Amino acid sequence: MSWSFRIFQIAGVGVYLHVTFILLLVVVGFAEVSASDSVLTAVIGILSFLALFACVLAHEFGHILMARHFGVGTRDVTLLPIGGVARLEKIPEKPSQELWVALAGPAVNVVIVCLLFIWILLVEGVSADFQTIFTHGEGVNLMTVNLIMIGFNLLPAFPMDGGRVLRAFLASRMDYAKATRIAASLGRLMALLFVFAGLFWIKNPFLIFIALVVWFGAGQEARWAVSKHQRQGNTIRHFMIRDFYTAHTACTLLQMTNRILAGKQTEFPVTNDRDELVGMIGIHNVLDGLKNHPPSTHVDTIMTTELKTVEVDYSLESIMTQYQRHPGMLLPVLDQTRLVGLLPLGNISDLSLARRVFVEELALLNLR
Repeated sequence: MSWSFRIFQIAGVGVYLHVTFILLLVVVGFAEVSASDSVLTAVIGILSFLALFACVLAHEFGHILMARHFGVGTRDVTLLPIGGVARLEKIPEKPSQELWVALAGPAVNVVIVCLLFIWILLVEGVSADFQTIFTHGEGVNLMTVNLIMIGFNLLPAFPMDGGRVLRAFLASRMDYAKATRIAASLGRLMALLFVFAGLFWIKNPFLIFIALVVWFGAGQEARWAVSKHQRQGNTIRHFMIRDFYTAHTACTLLQMTNRILAGKQTEFPVTNDRDELVGMIGIHNVLDGLKNHPPSTHVDTIMTTELKTVEVDYSLESIMTQYQRHPGMLLPVLDQTRLVGLLPLGNISDLSLARRVFVEELALLNLR
């Protein structure tokens, strides 16, 4: 997620802090120091906030570990002011699996509440007055926050966990994409209710902030989920580029330069006289070649020969998961040994940026 900073890694999953969470931590710290009459009180307040941070992280790892149980990995988890977002590598195959993954997060908060309640009982004494137990400082505050997290996350609307529970229930009875749209629509309806409550009922501006996050989060979640589901049901054959150019091993660096500048393609499969794929050449190869060789040099001396190829009938989702850490890669697609297409893993807008950088580098080499 953009505007996020990696802080550490747990069980192979990178943990990121969104900049808004960092700002919130600074605001809370400043408020605690300003309102406290002693340094100790301020430190206790900041530690309580960090304990909440730990509860949110534990909630997300509830999702992560349950997903891992069903064979689904997690790319990373990002902590936001209203909670965390764990990015799974794929959607669980069965609605029942998604149901368990969604419920695992709130289940962790239930365990935390139970442990805090036991701790408060031990501190106050089993025979203490019930009301006294529930007014015992930071422990009760943290327990209350976890109860709020449980209730908020179980609201039946995206992007909350309750929305995923609802989608899993609906997906067992209808098309997955339709179930996702229904859950996302309920999420946006919930956002409008938050706006109404923030303006006219509770009159708390923080509810409006939550409404914005829920509104845009619901839409983003719906687009991502539908896209992932569509990829899971299709092969590379349906998404590969069929209209593309190749470079012959006898092409020169000068010819490749003109070809890159003339078209939209920035990487080219290299073929020999028998039309066999023998390498790949792209902008970086050409620039490095021009720095060290004359423009008449053939591409077969500088091309990349360690190729990563995919078969035309491979699952698109499996390939996207396998190469998710290489978003700019262009994969040659083979039908047995015959080159039939190219599969771009990056964004088309990246191509225009790559060409602009290529032109700037050529200007420095005085070869344009």
